[in-house]
Amino acid sequence: PQLLPEWLVHTLERGYPANDRGEQLSEAPKIGFHLLKSPSCQDIRQMQAGKLNAPQILRARKVLAYAVSKLALEIPPNMRRQGTEDVVEYLELLCNERVVAPEMNLMTIRRFYAKNADELQLHYRWKQPQPQQSLPPSRGLSKQGSPGSSPQTHHRAAY
Repeated sequence: PQLLPEWLVHTLERGYPANDRGEQLSEAPKIGFHLLKSPSCQDIRQMQAGKLNAPQILRARKVLAYAVSKLALEIPPNMRRQGTEDVVEYLELLCNERVVAPEMNLMTIRRFYAKNADELQLHYRWKQPQPQQSLPPSRGLSKQGSPGSSPQTHHRAAY
């Protein structure tokens, strides 16, 4: 016979999760924020004005997914990629004009990106194309890596 964990039994008996002393656990702390379209992005709809509340551990990826579901956004044809429907592939979230990593949570965004911790404003926009970085041309290096070297002259140093 398999026994249930004690915390689960107590939760089921009381009808609510509780701490070791039997006190009801409070809800997860929440953060209020405004979710707006980026002023630089004209070809995307604006959400209804109003303050949203969400658990402070909610990730930016989920905020973007919420925006997609509420606005019924469709991926522009020029941004479609074969085999991916992940929201972070075509939308990005910004706070104070800085792109937020999709795995960052609201608490971290507020702490490190927001100017005023009381009013968190997040903006969404179509993902901006990343500039391609080209490597500088090599200067006098042979195809093997260093000037005048050949594969036979490369030896590992013994340490």
